[in-house]
Amino acid sequence: MDSPSDGLATNFILRYRSNESASCENSCFDHGQFPLPARPERHKQRPVEGTSNRSLALVVGSVSLVAVSALAWILYLHEPAGDRGALAFMPAVNATFNTLSAAFITLGWVAIRSKRPKLHRALMLSALVSSALFLVGYIAYHFVHGDTRYPIDAPWRGIYLAMLASHVTLSIVALPLVLATAWLGLTSSHPRHRKIARYTVPIWLYVSVTGVLVFAMLRSALG
Repeated sequence: MDSPSDGLATNFILRYRSNESASCENSCFDHGQFPLPARPERHKQRPVEGTSNRSLALVVGSVSLVAVSALAWILYLHEPAGDRGALAFMPAVNATFNTLSAAFITLGWVAIRSKRPKLHRALMLSALVSSALFLVGYIAYHFVHGDTRYPIDAPWRGIYLAMLASHVTLSIVALPLVLATAWLGLTSSHPRHRKIARYTVPIWLYVSVTGVLVFAMLRSALG
Protein backbone atom coordinates (compact mmCIF):
# COMPACT_ATOMS: atom_id res chain seq x y z
CA MET A 1 0.00 0.00 0.00
CA ASP A 2 1.12 3.60 -0.72
CA SER A 3 1.85 5.70 2.29
CA PRO A 4 0.20 9.13 2.81
CA SER A 5 3.53 10.79 2.13
CA ASP A 6 3.61 9.21 -1.35
CA GLY A 7 0.16 10.68 -2.15
CA LEU A 8 1.21 14.12 -1.02
CA ALA A 9 4.34 13.91 -3.17
CA THR A 10 2.32 12.89 -6.20
CA ASN A 11 -0.11 15.83 -5.78
CA PHE A 12 2.80 18.25 -5.39
CA ILE A 13 4.43 17.01 -8.61
CA LEU A 14 1.17 17.32 -10.61
CA ARG A 15 0.54 20.85 -9.39
CA TYR A 16 4.14 21.87 -10.17
CA ARG A 17 3.90 20.51 -13.71
CA SER A 18 0.55 22.25 -14.28
CA ASN A 19 1.92 25.61 -13.11
CA GLU A 20 5.06 25.15 -15.19
CA SER A 21 3.01 24.38 -18.32
CA ALA A 22 0.83 27.47 -17.84
CA SER A 23 3.89 29.66 -17.25
CA CYS A 24 5.57 28.33 -20.40
CA GLU A 25 2.43 28.88 -22.43
CA ASN A 26 2.13 32.52 -21.31
CA SER A 27 5.80 33.22 -21.95
CA CYS A 28 5.64 31.62 -25.38
CA PHE A 29 2.72 33.83 -26.36
CA ASP A 30 4.53 36.85 -24.97
CA HIS A 31 7.68 36.14 -27.01
CA GLY A 32 5.81 35.38 -30.23
CA GLN A 33 6.60 31.66 -30.42
CA PHE A 34 2.90 30.91 -30.52
CA PRO A 35 1.24 33.95 -32.11
CA LEU A 36 -2.10 35.00 -30.78
CA PRO A 37 -5.03 34.58 -33.17
CA ALA A 38 -5.60 37.69 -35.26
CA ARG A 39 -8.65 39.73 -34.42
CA PRO A 40 -11.16 40.01 -37.21
CA GLU A 41 -10.93 43.39 -38.90
CA ARG A 42 -14.00 45.48 -39.03
CA HIS A 43 -15.13 46.66 -42.44
CA LYS A 44 -14.41 50.31 -42.91
CA GLN A 45 -17.42 52.33 -43.85
CA ARG A 46 -17.22 54.37 -47.00
CA PRO A 47 -17.58 58.10 -46.62
CA VAL A 48 -21.08 59.35 -47.15
CA GLU A 49 -21.55 60.85 -50.61
CA GLY A 50 -24.47 63.04 -49.61
CA THR A 51 -22.39 66.22 -49.60
CA SER A 52 -21.03 65.68 -53.12
CA ASN A 53 -24.51 64.82 -54.38
CA ARG A 54 -25.93 68.02 -52.94
CA SER A 55 -23.11 70.10 -54.39
CA LEU A 56 -23.56 68.56 -57.84
CA ALA A 57 -27.32 69.09 -57.70
CA LEU A 58 -26.84 72.70 -56.62
CA VAL A 59 -24.39 73.53 -59.43
CA VAL A 60 -26.34 71.73 -62.15
CA GLY A 61 -29.65 73.14 -60.96
CA SER A 62 -28.29 76.69 -60.85
CA VAL A 63 -26.76 76.55 -64.34
CA SER A 64 -29.91 74.98 -65.80
CA LEU A 65 -32.16 77.53 -64.13
CA VAL A 66 -30.09 80.45 -65.43
CA ALA A 67 -30.03 79.05 -68.99
CA VAL A 68 -33.77 78.29 -69.12
CA SER A 69 -34.67 81.64 -67.58
CA ALA A 70 -32.50 83.47 -70.12
CA LEU A 71 -34.13 81.63 -73.02
CA ALA A 72 -37.65 82.29 -71.68
CA TRP A 73 -36.85 85.99 -71.30
CA ILE A 74 -35.41 86.25 -74.82
CA LEU A 75 -38.26 84.36 -76.47
CA TYR A 76 -41.25 85.87 -74.66
CA LEU A 77 -40.26 89.14 -72.96
CA HIS A 78 -37.36 90.61 -74.90
CA GLU A 79 -38.03 92.94 -77.81
CA PRO A 80 -35.69 92.06 -80.74
CA ALA A 81 -33.10 94.72 -81.46
CA GLY A 82 -30.46 95.30 -84.10
CA ASP A 83 -30.14 94.32 -87.73
CA ARG A 84 -32.40 91.32 -88.38
CA GLY A 85 -30.35 90.30 -91.40
CA ALA A 86 -27.09 90.23 -89.46
CA LEU A 87 -27.50 86.64 -88.20
CA ALA A 88 -29.73 85.20 -90.91
CA PHE A 89 -27.26 82.36 -91.41
CA MET A 90 -27.40 81.21 -87.78
CA PRO A 91 -30.36 78.77 -88.05
CA ALA A 92 -28.44 76.71 -90.61
CA VAL A 93 -25.32 76.85 -88.41
CA ASN A 94 -27.33 75.78 -85.37
CA ALA A 95 -28.81 72.89 -87.32
CA THR A 96 -25.27 71.85 -88.23
CA PHE A 97 -24.29 71.88 -84.55
CA ASN A 98 -27.33 69.71 -83.75
CA THR A 99 -26.39 67.30 -86.52
CA LEU A 100 -22.85 67.02 -85.19
CA SER A 101 -24.15 66.46 -81.67
CA ALA A 102 -26.40 63.64 -82.85
CA ALA A 103 -23.54 62.03 -84.75
CA PHE A 104 -21.11 62.31 -81.82
CA ILE A 105 -23.68 60.92 -79.37
CA THR A 106 -24.36 57.92 -81.60
CA LEU A 107 -20.68 57.21 -82.19
CA GLY A 108 -19.95 57.67 -78.50
CA TRP A 109 -22.59 55.11 -77.59
CA VAL A 110 -21.14 52.66 -80.11
CA ALA A 111 -17.64 53.27 -78.70
CA ILE A 112 -18.59 52.47 -75.10
CA ARG A 113 -20.49 49.38 -76.23
CA SER A 114 -17.27 48.32 -77.96
CA LYS A 115 -15.28 48.76 -74.71
CA ARG A 116 -13.37 51.82 -75.95
CA PRO A 117 -13.71 54.30 -73.06
CA LYS A 118 -11.12 56.83 -74.27
CA LEU A 119 -12.80 57.18 -77.66
CA HIS A 120 -16.18 57.31 -75.92
CA ARG A 121 -15.04 60.19 -73.72
CA ALA A 122 -13.62 62.14 -76.67
CA LEU A 123 -16.80 61.71 -78.71
CA MET A 124 -19.14 62.63 -75.88
CA LEU A 125 -17.09 65.71 -75.04
CA SER A 126 -17.31 66.67 -78.72
CA ALA A 127 -21.09 66.28 -78.54
CA LEU A 128 -21.13 68.46 -75.42
CA VAL A 129 -19.12 71.18 -77.19
CA SER A 130 -21.43 71.04 -80.24
CA SER A 131 -24.52 71.35 -78.06
CA ALA A 132 -22.98 74.25 -76.15
CA LEU A 133 -22.16 76.06 -79.40
CA PHE A 134 -25.72 75.45 -80.56
CA LEU A 135 -27.06 76.98 -77.36
CA VAL A 136 -24.88 80.08 -77.79
CA GLY A 137 -25.92 80.45 -81.42
CA TYR A 138 -29.60 79.90 -80.56
CA ILE A 139 -29.53 82.59 -77.89
CA ALA A 140 -27.68 85.03 -80.14
CA TYR A 141 -30.06 84.53 -83.06
CA HIS A 142 -33.25 84.85 -81.03
CA PHE A 143 -31.89 87.86 -79.16
CA VAL A 144 -31.68 89.67 -82.50
CA HIS A 145 -34.60 88.12 -84.40
CA GLY A 146 -37.02 86.97 -81.74
CA ASP A 147 -39.19 83.90 -82.23
CA THR A 148 -40.12 82.71 -85.74
CA ARG A 149 -43.69 81.45 -86.11
CA TYR A 150 -44.78 78.57 -88.30
CA PRO A 151 -47.29 79.81 -90.93
CA ILE A 152 -50.87 79.01 -89.99
CA ASP A 153 -51.87 77.93 -93.50
CA ALA A 154 -48.72 75.83 -94.11
CA PRO A 155 -49.04 72.01 -94.29
CA TRP A 156 -47.88 69.73 -91.48
CA ARG A 157 -48.44 72.46 -88.89
CA GLY A 158 -49.87 70.03 -86.35
CA ILE A 159 -46.92 67.68 -86.67
CA TYR A 160 -44.52 70.62 -86.43
CA LEU A 161 -46.11 71.99 -83.25
CA ALA A 162 -46.20 68.56 -81.61
CA MET A 163 -42.55 67.96 -82.46
CA LEU A 164 -41.59 71.45 -81.30
CA ALA A 165 -43.40 70.98 -77.99
CA SER A 166 -41.63 67.68 -77.31
CA HIS A 167 -38.31 69.19 -78.41
CA VAL A 168 -38.59 72.18 -76.07
CA THR A 169 -39.83 70.11 -73.11
CA LEU A 170 -37.12 67.48 -73.40
CA SER A 171 -34.41 70.08 -74.01
CA ILE A 172 -35.22 71.53 -70.58
CA VAL A 173 -34.91 68.03 -69.11
CA ALA A 174 -31.76 67.23 -71.11
CA LEU A 175 -29.73 70.23 -69.93
CA PRO A 176 -29.28 69.18 -66.27
CA LEU A 177 -28.97 65.53 -67.27
CA VAL A 178 -26.17 66.25 -69.73
CA LEU A 179 -24.29 68.42 -67.24
CA ALA A 180 -24.58 65.85 -64.43
CA THR A 181 -23.64 62.93 -66.66
CA ALA A 182 -20.61 64.74 -68.05
CA TRP A 183 -19.43 65.76 -64.58
CA LEU A 184 -19.75 62.23 -63.19
CA GLY A 185 -17.89 60.82 -66.19
CA LEU A 186 -15.04 63.31 -65.87
CA THR A 187 -14.69 62.72 -62.11
CA SER A 188 -14.52 58.92 -62.54
CA SER A 189 -17.83 58.29 -60.76
CA HIS A 190 -18.50 55.59 -63.32
CA PRO A 191 -21.32 53.61 -61.61
CA ARG A 192 -23.38 56.78 -61.11
CA HIS A 193 -22.37 58.02 -64.56
CA ARG A 194 -23.70 54.85 -66.21
CA LYS A 195 -26.89 54.96 -64.15
CA ILE A 196 -27.78 58.46 -65.34
CA ALA A 197 -26.41 58.06 -68.88
CA ARG A 198 -29.01 55.44 -69.78
CA TYR A 199 -31.60 58.24 -69.57
CA THR A 200 -29.41 61.09 -70.79
CA VAL A 201 -28.33 59.55 -74.10
CA PRO A 202 -31.77 58.88 -75.66
CA ILE A 203 -33.17 62.23 -74.50
CA TRP A 204 -30.11 64.15 -75.69
CA LEU A 205 -30.16 62.34 -79.02
CA TYR A 206 -33.88 63.01 -79.49
CA VAL A 207 -33.44 66.72 -78.78
CA SER A 208 -30.55 66.96 -81.26
CA VAL A 209 -32.39 65.13 -84.05
CA THR A 210 -35.69 66.96 -83.59
CA GLY A 211 -33.78 70.25 -83.56
CA VAL A 212 -32.68 69.54 -87.12
CA LEU A 213 -36.17 68.40 -88.16
CA VAL A 214 -37.80 71.51 -86.66
CA PHE A 215 -35.37 73.70 -88.59
CA ALA A 216 -36.01 71.82 -91.85
CA MET A 217 -39.80 71.94 -91.49
CA LEU A 218 -39.81 75.63 -90.60
CA ARG A 219 -37.47 76.55 -93.45
CA SER A 220 -39.61 74.52 -95.88
CA ALA A 221 -42.83 76.20 -94.68
CA LEU A 222 -41.37 79.68 -94.93
CA GLY A 223 -40.00 78.98 -98.41
